[in-house]
Amino acid sequence: MALKSRQIELSLGELLKTLSRSQGTFTRPILPLFKDNERGQPALWGTGLVVEHAGGIFVVSAKHVLREPDLYFYHTPKGKRALTGILHDTTDDALDTGVLKLNGDKLPPYPELNCFPLPFEALMPFGAPRASKHYLVVGYPSTRTKANRKSKEIVAEPYANYGPAISHERQIKLGFDPSTFIAIAFRKKRVFGANGKLQRFPDPNGMSGAPLFLLYDTAAKKNYLGGLRVSGILIEYHKQDRVLIATDIAVARQLIASFPT
Repeated sequence: MALKSRQIELSLGELLKTLSRSQGTFTRPILPLFKDNERGQPALWGTGLVVEHAGGIFVVSAKHVLREPDLYFYHTPKGKRALTGILHDTTDDALDTGVLKLNGDKLPPYPELNCFPLPFEALMPFGAPRASKHYLVVGYPSTRTKANRKSKEIVAEPYANYGPAISHERQIKLGFDPSTFIAIAFRKKRVFGANGKLQRFPDPNGMSGAPLFLLYDTAAKKNYLGGLRVSGILIEYHKQDRVLIATDIAVARQLIASFPT
């Protein structure tokens, strides 16, 4: 099932005003990934992007997330499903990207959780030059995930950080090739929480694997809010430099295409 949306032409200022009303659209193809802690309680381990391609359902995330054993997610508010399937990931650890093709039953979509796969065509690679672009990274911080012992339900709150790409020169200085990586400014006070309001960002632990959506390109003649466009997968947070690092989605596309159809 593909996400459907109406395209609306917007200026950057208008776009920022609409984010608080549209965050639910961005969270639809995303799943929080869990692992039991030492007390046997669900602990958030990372974020996964659900993609549909050639009849298969894939979970895209950071390689270091998907390589962890015994991960699971929820397909209903109380129903756990093991994250099982065939994993393809990068041989280059610096790219830190993995794709798991889900097998078995109880595959997405999950209407009860408002979770629907994103079509493969929405993965849009090689968005150079980066510096003219503005992004939204959406994921599930572990500090905002709570378990209700009585109802046995997990409450995982999504957070979305809006940030422009840093300059080409600064990204090179940080050691990340702009043809392969995306570096965006991390603005702790410009974060959209689950209630759609601007607030301070919590500890970003658990955001690894979160998708980076392309929102706006100042070099483009027209910009639209509508169809979701994923440009990268979050792999690192550099606190001192105040940047988030993502690997270009081209890597995930290649991994998905490597599965036999």
